[in-house]
Amino acid sequence: MTPKRPYILRGLYEWLIDNELTPHIVVDAEWPYIQVPQQYVQDGQIVLNIAPGALQGLQMGNEEIRFFARFQGKEQRVLIPMGALLAIYAKENGAGTIFEPEEAYLLEIQDEQQGASGIALATTDASPDSGPDSSSDSSTDSSTDSSTDSSPNSSKNANADQDDSHDSSSKTAKKSPSLRIVK
Repeated sequence: MTPKRPYILRGLYEWLIDNELTPHIVVDAEWPYIQVPQQYVQDGQIVLNIAPGALQGLQMGNEEIRFFARFQGKEQRVLIPMGALLAIYAKENGAGTIFEPEEAYLLEIQDEQQGASGIALATTDASPDSGPDSSSDSSTDSSTDSSTDSSPNSSKNANADQDDSHDSSSKTAKKSPSLRIVK
């Protein structure tokens, strides 16, 4: 079976937007092939505001999430492999979900770690365009600046354009990501 995470993500995202809430995602910033502004990563995670006004060219496929956003006024490309997604929630009330580990993503990270050790492996179902060199030309050249947001689990605001508040978590095996929400 295919992983259910991308389908749940898209459904919850649409529901949050329809209810005029601000969707945020929690991401494992240490996942292979991820492209996020590393200066805002805390304890291996980053929280990103994915509301329509905070980014441009949002694409939520089955393998990855991609968009352009401004961080401290500088536009950056963000690419998040679906396995790196830990949670989606509303800034205003915390409605959302923490994603449970799925075997397909655990195998993907295990294969990546073994491949980095020089062990030849069979490939997983990951698409060839999910690597760091893939690009998306569907977004415009400029992003819309968004106002500063603070999430219910953040203690500081990383910048004025994109909410990059962070969650604390214990650094455990990739199999069991932890997420602590402080209100």
